[in-house]
Amino acid sequence: MKTVKLILIMIMMVGVIPALALVDDNPRQIHHTWQSDDTAHTMVVSWKTSRDVGGIVYYDTVSGDATPSSYRFAVEAVTHSSDDINDIYHDAELTGLEPDTVYYYICGSPETGYSEERSFKTLSLVRDHLRFVAGGDSRTNPDQRDLVSSMMAQYGPDFVFYSGDFVNNGDDDVQWDDFFDQAERLWVTPEGYSIPIVPTIGNHDGGSSNYDERLALPGNEEWYSLNFGSDIHLVVLNSESTVEGFSLQTEWLRADLEKHKEYPWKFVLFHRNVLKNYHDVWLTAINRWVPILDEYGVDIVFQGHSHNYQRSVPVNWTQSRTEAQASYDEGIMYLTSGAWGAPLYETVEGWWVASTDSRLHFTLIDMYTNGTLKLQAIDETGEVFDKAVLYKDLPDENTVLAERLVKFRQENDALKHENDVLNLSVAELVQENEAAIQAQDLRINELEDQLSDLEIDLLIEQALIQSYQSRVDELEAQLNVPVDPPSPLNQALFLIVGFAMGGAISMLMSKRWQ
Repeated sequence: MKTVKLILIMIMMVGVIPALALVDDNPRQIHHTWQSDDTAHTMVVSWKTSRDVGGIVYYDTVSGDATPSSYRFAVEAVTHSSDDINDIYHDAELTGLEPDTVYYYICGSPETGYSEERSFKTLSLVRDHLRFVAGGDSRTNPDQRDLVSSMMAQYGPDFVFYSGDFVNNGDDDVQWDDFFDQAERLWVTPEGYSIPIVPTIGNHDGGSSNYDERLALPGNEEWYSLNFGSDIHLVVLNSESTVEGFSLQTEWLRADLEKHKEYPWKFVLFHRNVLKNYHDVWLTAINRWVPILDEYGVDIVFQGHSHNYQRSVPVNWTQSRTEAQASYDEGIMYLTSGAWGAPLYETVEGWWVASTDSRLHFTLIDMYTNGTLKLQAIDETGEVFDKAVLYKDLPDENTVLAERLVKFRQENDALKHENDVLNLSVAELVQENEAAIQAQDLRINELEDQLSDLEIDLLIEQALIQSYQSRVDELEAQLNVPVDPPSPLNQALFLIVGFAMGGAISMLMSKRWQ
């Protein structure tokens, strides 16, 4: 019987041990974003674990062979979670990095173990060749999504503008896990560098905290801006916002473009297509954002939502809603690149359409130091099916950097002045508060003195009453006549009469001696 039980236990353990092995608590779904517009000196490393054990990133400019003690630098991660989604999320922002430099790192903790060594490359601080990818709408078909991701990574972009709809159901943790599993695995350049993501939220991505918890982004994380090198400014907006959110974004958009109007290249990224495609004209953007984009000369608006490819002619909606402008110097390119794996949609034709196609793809953009922008639409097989070239006469970079340095110092001086004024106001408030406290202390002392005087007067009166009572007791004893003790009122009257008689006697005595 014991032998049978032992065999049963061993059979059960054979099933339990593999099940335990499936509980992988090592860092997973590792990916990169930026939390500030200093893309040359910072990088965020994010990952998830099953337990809340904290996290740390060890990193260096040379390989540390995945041994924590071999790396010169370390930064602790911010750990967070939400009740409506699974697991624990970690974000570590690496700052003070050298521009245009490869960094090697591991992430994790002693409790969960550490990742394999990975690497990334920081961006250049100055004008340099920059390559990035735009696209989105992976949504429903993981296999097709992975084909696009694999082809995209072969081109070694510096980052990806992702226009949303990561998943089909924003409430489904499994779909989110699947996306970031493939990003960790496939979003790697031929040199081995992880490719950062610059995202915006899509209409399928909401409904839970997945987007917010998994992506560490600047500001309120719904709308933000980033600078790349000395010439490129990107604005990211939330097309899935509320009425109040659209109002706030519109005000912020104008202020942001005004602040960065000297940047030669200006890009905008959000999910919904503005011009008619499979989905109709988006009137919210037409009425709120497009006039501002026209005013500040935005070059390209990157979008998704319609699952196809559409590149517009140069459009200045403020100038004309029926015909193209002469060149992209005079109008915006509205680029819909929304076929990273989602079901493909039919295309439309119209005066605003320069090129359109319905196939899986991403869009590759190369920006060169001579002011040339080269755009290529590439499908999952590597075929280039659309091309466009834009050109700008770029200002002298040294002059640009010098002007920005002056502007930065002016802004810094203004902030310093505001800080000084604030400190002065605080000092004045402190002085006023100290004066009020001193006055209050003085009044308290005065009241305490008055109270002390009243206590002394009370003691004198009580002693006098006791003296009169003793005299009454003596007279009562001599006369053997009971005398009722004076009531408080009688005592008071007695004192008054006594004081009056005493005063009269004193006056008579003083007259006598005069």
